[in-house]
Amino acid sequence: MAKIEFKILKDYGALSEYGDVYFRYIDWNGYEKYDLRRWSDDGEEPYKGITISEEELETFYQLLQEGTETITTFTPRMPLKTVKLGKATAKFLIEFGSFGENGNMSRQLNYIDWGHGAKFDIRPWNDDHSACGKGVTLTKSECEKLKEILETEFEYGEQEYGISFEDFVVRGNIFRCSKNHETETIEAMISLLTSDGEIVNKYVTAGYCRHCNLYFILDRDYQNMRTVGVPLCKTISDGYYMKNGIPFDGSVLNEESMLHSIGYTVNAKDDLSRAQRQNILSFAVETGLYTVNGICDFLDWRIDKAQRDKNHDYRSAISKWTEDREYINKYKIGTRPLKGVKSLKRKIVR
Repeated sequence: MAKIEFKILKDYGALSEYGDVYFRYIDWNGYEKYDLRRWSDDGEEPYKGITISEEELETFYQLLQEGTETITTFTPRMPLKTVKLGKATAKFLIEFGSFGENGNMSRQLNYIDWGHGAKFDIRPWNDDHSACGKGVTLTKSECEKLKEILETEFEYGEQEYGISFEDFVVRGNIFRCSKNHETETIEAMISLLTSDGEIVNKYVTAGYCRHCNLYFILDRDYQNMRTVGVPLCKTISDGYYMKNGIPFDGSVLNEESMLHSIGYTVNAKDDLSRAQRQNILSFAVETGLYTVNGICDFLDWRIDKAQRDKNHDYRSAISKWTEDREYINKYKIGTRPLKGVKSLKRKIVR
């Protein structure tokens, strides 16, 4: 028999107060799977359990959510059926469903009494429940803990999508990921910085790519938001995104620079107020997107370039850049609180 080798890639923690049931991400002989099982007291030796693929995980969460909600409001007394497997007897009280295939069996979540009290049972079964594979049983509290981990780590469950100052948004005429990942349509909340420096929140239909952690909004919705204020998130055009991807640093000092992508501009057409411009720079410093010195260097570069351009009138722009440079050069972190802008990132709604 081939030796089983494993490497724990990520430990999401113990589910039980005794610390013997763990949810982990493990490489089993070269196959990476999410893993739910009991372990020895030191957490190093695996006992019986079950592996769950990434594709199965969300369906498993949905069954888990249904199961914990059902048991909270309903306590079954009579079994649906009783199955004998060798010396063991399984009394099926509730069948919640399948979340994946395992050869000629299906991975199932059921509520079963194996003779020691009813528990949630997670294991593969054949069609008529006359045979089963190895699995694990969990108490309701252990299931609640597992559900909490899946909601926190994988953002499952009912969610409110808040697009924060740290998020990237692609604006165009269609929701599309450059890597051809499937995007889900969501209602997202975006903070807008008004001309008087106040922050208001607006909901907008958006696309979200879970793999890339990237949002997409229609350009018409973006333009509508700009009539209210400056969206406090990093935005780039669909054309730039499809050609260049996401510029994760601020090294591209052109119209698609990081400062421009977060809404900073002195263009007369955009007509940003002084409060808007300087608050955007404050947020860039508060979130660590840019340093004070980095912004000053950028503004020095723009001022110097504009002063050497004899073909255009940059007097208004130079005046605003100079004013903003003086402001940010004296800026101290903590002066302009984010008022929730940074904390809007996807929250679980319980």
